[in-house]
Amino acid sequence: MAAMEKAKKEAPEMLKKVKVAAGFSLGEYSALVFAGALTFEQGLKLVKARAEAMDAAANDPKNKGAMASVSGASDAVLQDALDKAAAAVGGGKKAYIANYMFPEGRTCSGDPKVLEKLCEIVVPMGAKNAKMLAVSGAFHTPYMQPAADALGKALDEAPIQMPSIKVYSNVLTGKPYASVDEIRGLLKRQLCEPVKWEQGTKDLVTLGCTSYVEPGPGKQLKAMMRRIDNDAWSKTTTLEA
Repeated sequence: MAAMEKAKKEAPEMLKKVKVAAGFSLGEYSALVFAGALTFEQGLKLVKARAEAMDAAANDPKNKGAMASVSGASDAVLQDALDKAAAAVGGGKKAYIANYMFPEGRTCSGDPKVLEKLCEIVVPMGAKNAKMLAVSGAFHTPYMQPAADALGKALDEAPIQMPSIKVYSNVLTGKPYASVDEIRGLLKRQLCEPVKWEQGTKDLVTLGCTSYVEPGPGKQLKAMMRRIDNDAWSKTTTLEA
């Protein structure tokens, strides 16, 4: 959000040309602020409420979770490995695909033991790499339902309005937000469902977007864009905060 506020002052003419917005996970709030669905201050309040809700859920001893990254495996192979890992651990423990970042680039979230088993078996099943991440929560999975419930209260009270441009959700693909109620509902669901960034980015390419701007810090989205669509990557610029 800070990068977009800076750009409004330093590159206002460029921003006037933007017709579509999207954001990865937390970045979806930045997209909604940029599109006028939320003020900067309202966006910060919701981001704070979201962070507090996720932290509380992640630190609940009964809800212990973790994350792992897996590359080089098809979704079918990865899901098969997740199922086998869950069966090996037993006790009803599960893990899920949490982020569809780029082709055969995924992060998984869920029970730590299931993810450790996943990292052990998925490479022999065909993946190139698999490793545990230094993350203490099973984000973007049903493990975050307590956080979604808490965030839902803040979203219900937030003065959200329809964005001035199309904003695409991480949860649904193929179409922008259609109503304020849908914004509230999908932001809540986003905590418990996977981020479909690869699919959503392909939707933007299909729309015929001629250039792409990534607000900083960092260039992670541009790096993922290169793996999703090389032509779109060549048309992507980064704005540092």
